[in-house]
Amino acid sequence: MNYLRFLGVLPVLLGAGCGMLDRETPEARERRQMVAREACIHDALVSNSRATLREMERMLGATGAGTGTAVMGYTRAYAEYAGLRATQMAYVDSAINHARARGDSARYARSAVQYAPSPPESGTLEANVAGAFARDLAIVRADTTHPCNRGDR
Repeated sequence: MNYLRFLGVLPVLLGAGCGMLDRETPEARERRQMVAREACIHDALVSNSRATLREMERMLGATGAGTGTAVMGYTRAYAEYAGLRATQMAYVDSAINHARARGDSARYARSAVQYAPSPPESGTLEANVAGAFARDLAIVRADTTHPCNRGDR
């Protein structure tokens, strides 16, 4: 799901939260579950990226001297981007699934918008990282064995 398009429907999704679960429609329940699943997937990707960064630092040193410099720069940029996206999705999840009042949902939704990374310029490191993250998201979403995709979560 394109995150900018997702943020555009966030106000509609807010109706699914805020203590309205007693009269929730099946569609609203499905949207809430989708948001929780997306937050889980984003959290898994940021955890993996941070573990990869730690392993790269262990293998190459914190600076990644020599040929490792570019690899370390990319790995750090990916971990930072994943962190921003995971924080953004955590706010969306809070707005939809955890807020106790409509005002809380609106505040969380505003925070989610603030954490949205700017669209990167084509051909840049940021564009490469965003593309890799989008591919990784698609892979995890399609993996029916991934814990975030289990129906019993």
